[in-house]
Amino acid sequence: MHLVIARLQGGRTLVDRAELHRLIQLVALPGDGLEHVYVMMNPKGAELAFFVLQPTVATAEAVVMQLCRRAIAVSSALHLWLVVHCGSGLVPGSEALLTGDSTDGGRGLPWQDPDTGRC
Repeated sequence: MHLVIARLQGGRTLVDRAELHRLIQLVALPGDGLEHVYVMMNPKGAELAFFVLQPTVATAEAVVMQLCRRAIAVSSALHLWLVVHCGSGLVPGSEALLTGDSTDGGRGLPWQDPDTGRC
């Protein structure tokens, strides 16, 4: 299993986390190997953490790029949204979020139910 991070730059329309989570699940194909996606919205768009079952990092990254592009293509709400990053390397500071070693003293990432996208 590979962890791939994607960053989407928002367009003119705002989308909430649950809707983006639903869209990713909707466009996922059985061969994509999507196990879970975690969605975090920000004022500029969204950051997503994908857990995918693929044999190589390169294949996992390609699958995640296609998942993001499919979601953008099928949703009028994501019109003008762009994939600005897609890779398996961690972005600066994300290690603390993933391990719970953030400076605020709490858990890094808030709990998100994998089936519903609810916190």
